Amino acid sequence: MMSSDSNLNAAGIIQEVFELLDEQYLYQFIDKRIEQATADFKFEQRDTMTHDVFIHTIGDYLHHIYKTGFWIRQIMSIAQARAEAMALLEKYYPSPHSCGYETAFLDVLNSKLYGIEFILTEIAEIIKAATRKKHIKWVYFSRIIPLDWSVRCQIAEILTKRWAPFLPPNLSQCFPAQLADELPNLINAIRFTEDTVRIRWSAVFDWDSI
Repeated sequence: MMSSDSNLNAAGIIQEVFELLDEQYLYQFIDKRIEQATADFKFEQRDTMTHDVFIHTIGDYLHHIYKTGFWIRQIMSIAQARAEAMALLEKYYPSPHSCGYETAFLDVLNSKLYGIEFILTEIAEIIKAATRKKHIKWVYFSRIIPLDWSVRCQIAEILTKRWAPFLPPNLSQCFPAQLADELPNLINAIRFTEDTVRIRWSAVFDWDSI
């Protein structure tokens, strides 16, 4: 049986993790700053889009985002920013072919629906997703992974007890010891449950039941 002190410690870790992964926190900490930096970005509108103008614009935009869109300023050269922007479009821009960067440029050239502003918005969404992913990984590696196995078992027991009705059987029916090394997956399953998205942590967490 878990002692009340160790259980409260495990519960405190759970609360901190869920606060750091809360959707509103992620929006305020990551998305909002990138959206504000995007709104503040100024560039020269051109009647004719050329390849050079396209590269320069997306590079200047990314340089601006890294400089002003994060809590910790990230400085890179314009050349690095241009290469990074091209790489992001190459890897993540939706394309029926293998080359997302060329598709993005062709979309700007050939369609009134996809102006350069649309491409900048797409880059912003790519950066948001990547930054959220890094943040979530940091939370798990700084708050969960270093814990002793016994504490991870306590956390697994609290989570499965509290959210058993919302978890798939392969998780809810496991013993805590079986989930001690799978806490990120367990927490992700809880985070993406519709019920827990709608309910505030303070309303769900019952300290008296521990």
